[in-house]
Amino acid sequence: MRKLLLFFAFFQILNPISAQLSTNGQQRTGLKDIDYVFIFNGIESSSTITYTGTGTTIDWYKTTDLTDSKSNQATFSPEDNTPYTLIVDGKTAARFWVIDYKLHLPQISSFEPSKLGTQCKSLNILINDSTSGIAPLNYKSADLSKTHELPREFKLTYQTKEWKTDAWVVKDTDIIISLTSADRFITLDHPPLCNTIFKIEGDQYVLDQKDKFTFKSSEYTAVAVKTNLTSVLAERTEKNEKERPEKIELTQKKISGSAPLDLQFLSNANEPVVESYKWDFFLEKELIISRLDKDQRYTFNDAGNYQVKLTASNKSCSCKDSLIVITSVSSLFIPRIFTPNGDGIQDEFRVGYKSLASFDCWVYNRWGRLVYHWNDPQRGWDGNINGQKASSGAYFYVIHAVGTDKIIYKKAGDINLYRGKDE
Repeated sequence: MRKLLLFFAFFQILNPISAQLSTNGQQRTGLKDIDYVFIFNGIESSSTITYTGTGTTIDWYKTTDLTDSKSNQATFSPEDNTPYTLIVDGKTAARFWVIDYKLHLPQISSFEPSKLGTQCKSLNILINDSTSGIAPLNYKSADLSKTHELPREFKLTYQTKEWKTDAWVVKDTDIIISLTSADRFITLDHPPLCNTIFKIEGDQYVLDQKDKFTFKSSEYTAVAVKTNLTSVLAERTEKNEKERPEKIELTQKKISGSAPLDLQFLSNANEPVVESYKWDFFLEKELIISRLDKDQRYTFNDAGNYQVKLTASNKSCSCKDSLIVITSVSSLFIPRIFTPNGDGIQDEFRVGYKSLASFDCWVYNRWGRLVYHWNDPQRGWDGNINGQKASSGAYFYVIHAVGTDKIIYKKAGDINLYRGKDE
């Protein structure tokens, strides 16, 4: 088996023709045991190889018969499947092989994705049957003792799916594969993520497009599973909560912030290939809940380290993905002054906090009368009493709160209300 080879262009032209030889066919160099292979799209009287050097005595010999030569001419017409030696001024200048491409066209009788194996991580596309493969394109060494095969390059095309930012899109894929007669299948290391038809065409030696080889498979039913687990943060607009993430990047695999942290998890699997989902939520490595819906929403109420694991699957394949959620330890900060003058700065008496499970605050005037109470730490007192502006001065507060880490807060003290000279 030969793995897929990638190239920058399909019909790649190899090294430029030597300054000593030119041809109206194709030339291959960098070969084992020989200098050149010349490939013609049907050898005719117009098919020629020309010596372009400065030598004066030129002899073209069939290597198999050194008495058979075409002497004293710079150009000659070769024969198929024949080795030649060029001798210039009594010295060997080049050894080469000639191939008539039309007599060695590639042959494929069947071309189908394998139904064997799970096809989850790789996929084999079978070429012909177990006894025959791509027709060989052979040449021999100058002394005919060794036979070598020129790889044929084909373009394989099919469709798959590709994740783009926040959605799956169908992607047309084409790659170059190199095959010899010994190859019985093509291996794709990444099976298609959607149903598709495979097409193979080539090879790179084609000069006449009428000889271009094309073969299509039947439709392949995708089984490989892929997910792109992402999370979306439920919006909380107030800014007095510390370590509160305002946005989560779609590729973020570690999320941290103040609890309660309300998150929506999106599986983003390649449907309809995926048939089922399983979500497991762990706190400090202990399973706390499992769910089976496509997407999930979960509120992390307690402080700690969480892991969210997703398994998407069908009858043949599965894909696992996960991310980490870290909720902060609790804290509570109480200001000493607020200025409800409408300038947008400290207009309310609000606490700074993170990871609070419960909260209550009572505010009293200097005579011990309750003037305001609230139980949402995102809110605060705006300095009004029954719709009327409260006077500047000191007020007394009492706060009872419990953190998501079970820490209990009992706070009491003075808060100063200041409106300014124009009150």
